[in-house]
This record gives sequence, structure tokens and C-alpha cells, in this order.
Amino acid sequence: MSSDFTADDTTIPADTTDEGLGLNDSGLNETGLDDPAAAAPIDTDTDTDTDLADDEGVLMVEQTLDGATNVYMDSDGDGFADLVVSDLDSDGVADVISADSDADGRIDTALYDIDGDGVIDAGVQDTNADGVADVFMSDTNADGSPDVVEVDEDYDGTVDYTVRDTDFDGNADEVVIPVAPNTPVNPYAAG
Repeated sequence: MSSDFTADDTTIPADTTDEGLGLNDSGLNETGLDDPAAAAPIDTDTDTDTDLADDEGVLMVEQTLDGATNVYMDSDGDGFADLVVSDLDSDGVADVISADSDADGRIDTALYDIDGDGVIDAGVQDTNADGVADVFMSDTNADGSPDVVEVDEDYDGTVDYTVRDTDFDGNADEVVIPVAPNTPVNPYAAG
């Protein structure tokens, strides 16, 4: 059984620099924004100081030249965005939600609304902070709950097992462990 995901799905689609999605001293992002006036840093912790880069609760909205909108949130005040919400087609519905759940300055979880209906359809997670996804989730019936979860448990780039909810009741119905080619079959195994 092969993975539903390709090699392109293994990299967390976020900032690839060592700095992560950071804010510089002026509060503007370091993600290649050409027009600093298009970014609007907002102090959300109400301390009324002017140094937004050291605040807890810095929110920044970016309107890109191609019409996409990105919202960056630094809720812990470390200077790195720990939540990024992107509306790529400017329809008012988030298309990608990325998060830094372990506060290391690097995005490690990304959720996708592929069909634009406002429900998450797929997601990837980097559980060992190496910049490569090792958990893949997909919602095949658009009910908001993952139906297929694939896990690379040993971080070698190959899915080690797949968990499926085939009747969409929220409970795992099968666990599939791929068998490597040319693996001898045990004739004495219970089956």
C-alpha cells in the first residue's frame, strides 16, 4: 500500500530560513515583504509601548502584491510568528493555517482548506522539529475530522503506518503497515 502523499508534501510549507517567521525591531516581518506600508503591526496586549517586536500579542496583517492576505500572530512575544493564517485567493476564507506549536521559531504544523469551503481538508505536522513533515492527515468526506492519518515514525521519509476511519464515525477502523517488497511471508503466522 502506498502513501496518498508525494515527496512534495513532506516539507512544511512555511518560512525556510533559520530565523523562522520573525519580526524585526520595527515590528515588520522578515518574509520578503516589498512594501513595508502594506504591513500593519497591531499591539494586542494593550501596554501602549512602541516597540512591537518585544510585545506579547503582536498581530500583523500583510496584503501581498498578488492579492493574498496573511495574518501573523506572535502571542508569546518572542519575535517569531507562532500562528500564520493565509487567505491565498482573497475570498475571506483561510486557505492555510500554520503554527509553531513548540515555540522554537519554526512552523511545524500546517492545515489546508483545499476546496475553499471553510473546512480543513488536509494537514501536515513536523513532530521532531527537523523541518520535514512526519504526520499527514486528510479529511476525505469534508466533515472536519481526519479520515486518513499517515505517520513516518522513524523520520526516514517513508510512511510507517496508516490509520483510517473508513466509516467516518471518528474512530480508527484499520491500521495499515506497508510491507516492503521481497519481504518473506511467514507461513506460520495466524491469519
